[in-house]
Amino acid sequence: MSTPPNKLSVKVEGNQLIFYNPNNEVEDNIGVTFHRTLRIPDDGKIYPLPPSLGSFPVKRVDDYLDRVPEAWKKQGGVFIPLYQREAMWLEFMNFNSEYPHALKIAVGKVNALSGETWDEQIKQRNVQDYVVTPLQPWLDGINAGDGYIKQFVAMPLGGGYTVEGQVTGEEKVGGTQIIAYAPHHDKRLKQFPSRTVTTLPSDSKPKQSGFGFFSKSKKDTAIQPPSQPPKPYSFAQPCSASSCLPPPPPSVLSSSCSTTTSSYVIPPPMVNSPMPQCESASSNYDMLDVCCATESSMPMPRSSSSSSSIHNQVKLESKKKRKSENSQAKELGLAAGGKMKQQIIEDPYGYSFWDESTKSRIFIHIVNSEMYKEITGEEVPPTPITAQTYSSYNYPWFDFYNEDVGSVGKSNILSQVKTVKEIDQEKYAWPQQNDSSVTINNVTTYKGTFNKNDVRDGDW
Repeated sequence: MSTPPNKLSVKVEGNQLIFYNPNNEVEDNIGVTFHRTLRIPDDGKIYPLPPSLGSFPVKRVDDYLDRVPEAWKKQGGVFIPLYQREAMWLEFMNFNSEYPHALKIAVGKVNALSGETWDEQIKQRNVQDYVVTPLQPWLDGINAGDGYIKQFVAMPLGGGYTVEGQVTGEEKVGGTQIIAYAPHHDKRLKQFPSRTVTTLPSDSKPKQSGFGFFSKSKKDTAIQPPSQPPKPYSFAQPCSASSCLPPPPPSVLSSSCSTTTSSYVIPPPMVNSPMPQCESASSNYDMLDVCCATESSMPMPRSSSSSSSIHNQVKLESKKKRKSENSQAKELGLAAGGKMKQQIIEDPYGYSFWDESTKSRIFIHIVNSEMYKEITGEEVPPTPITAQTYSSYNYPWFDFYNEDVGSVGKSNILSQVKTVKEIDQEKYAWPQQNDSSVTINNVTTYKGTFNKNDVRDGDW
């Protein structure tokens, strides 16, 4: 079988994994970022989506072959550091919405959507076991319920906490695994009629290309939206002269909040951007009014906060966390935390749209702070603040939904997975973590749209 023209490869750019097509580097790329975040309380409530508090550093295994475990040399891939009981979420970002992708995500080689053991086939199943981008911008946990997930939380291997351990009865893999697929070339062209493609010279500055901009620098990947978002994917947020809802994600912010209607491409990149300027704004919605907030007092939507008070609190809580870091089990897996509302979007194209021969996969090892420093010589960034502290500053939480597409139903396998708190209660007579409830008054909502029958304007 000949190699398809859109066969994917994978590389690291800064702290982002990039699945890319070497024959069409800018257009057919999808970035995956691992975001540090709040661990939400496991109190029975269903919470909105927490913010990003920065991205995890991503290191290539091949750059540290003299210091990594022997098994890693065979597995390859990358590694990231997490603290025990620290949470994370994944961001998926297509660089051009006319080049969709399918991604399977596994935790310890257990599929995070279906709960089935790892395989690399895309086929009809009882529960869809892959996400479709750019329709699915984020994944925060395992598909444990109808319309909600249980948060990804890092725990040491060997303690019986991880999803892998509960589903398979063993904890010998750990980490997370991702495999990306491109569509069949001819089917994509039929879905998205051909147009003039702009690519970047290797020495050029980032220029607009389809979904966004792409920086060639290995130190920083900056992604910005096109001036007119390509259909059929968009964010819609109303604004009026007297009121301004929270802005779209940082990279799609305009310099003011004066427009009456706005449409934004999904998924939203989670990168820092200057705060928009707005003379005055008041909202009739139960959302945080960020237009008139100062950059020093308000974090951007689902992005790192620049608040000095937040950073000071991070340092204090990080010192506490380091004292309790488990150094015996240095490799970590992902366990289940509290519940949060998250739609897993159903594939609107159908499983036969995807070409298995284009696939590219990667193993992401997860290590604790001690092992990370032993391998790299670098300190791990401080652990995030608690959800309780974050909410005390009245910072925003987030919601995203799309009424134009179906949702994937819950996995009966993953719905039976016990949370970290539940296993703590079986093992110990006292709480091992703070799961006191959090009152949330500010929720920023994004609405995605999708219409396969939309007509796209092209080059004339």
